[in-house]
Amino acid sequence: MVHFFKTLCWVAIIAISANNSFAFASGKPSFDCANASAPDEIAICSNTELSNLDRLISSGYGFLLQRLGKKTANKIHLPFFRTRQECGSDEFCIRDVLLGEIPSFTSLGFKFDPPPSDTAFRSPSYEQLKRMIHVGECTSTVIKETSYRLCGPDDNGVCIPQSDSGSSVILENGIYGVSYETVGAISHSQSGDPVVACLIEVPQDCPPGDDRGYIWGVDNLRTHEHWDLPDAEHGCGGA
Repeated sequence: MVHFFKTLCWVAIIAISANNSFAFASGKPSFDCANASAPDEIAICSNTELSNLDRLISSGYGFLLQRLGKKTANKIHLPFFRTRQECGSDEFCIRDVLLGEIPSFTSLGFKFDPPPSDTAFRSPSYEQLKRMIHVGECTSTVIKETSYRLCGPDDNGVCIPQSDSGSSVILENGIYGVSYETVGAISHSQSGDPVVACLIEVPQDCPPGDDRGYIWGVDNLRTHEHWDLPDAEHGCGGA
């Protein structure tokens, strides 16, 4: 963990250009391999692809520092760093974690120059995020869809959103928020808006297989508005 905080205090901005882009190039990771001791660090040092991805993550973290400040950048990065450590020396696991963090940067405007064509970046699923993120930690993504809580079928069987039924929002990484009341901050939001979602509360004493009731606080970085909402209409064990 000491290495993590040293890494956070050192921002690799060599690969970030004036337009916040990263240039892929063969090279060393963001840390000194001579001091590598953890299994994941040793694995990264021995693999060129992982070394390049680690440098990319370091540059992306630098971008988060510039965009969001140290406190929020750390809250977004720490779940991935912790999960990478849990991989041990498993290079495939490390690669998946490194790739999974990249959308945290690109969703807020971080770019590649040129963009790599042979690597797929995919955010962790909502189920994975719930296992990774602790209360007080965050994830960055974009809004996928905003709507009303309920919809009703028209004459053709198409479900039409009901404007008096409350609000709902879906983020690109699967986080869902719902309210019985209309939430102005959601009404003012639109698809593609960059957001930071922080875990506020985890449901307790839930029956097996039912963990509804995660509460997320979301900041829309375009509108500068905020909402706190659960991911289900009812908590675990409810109707």
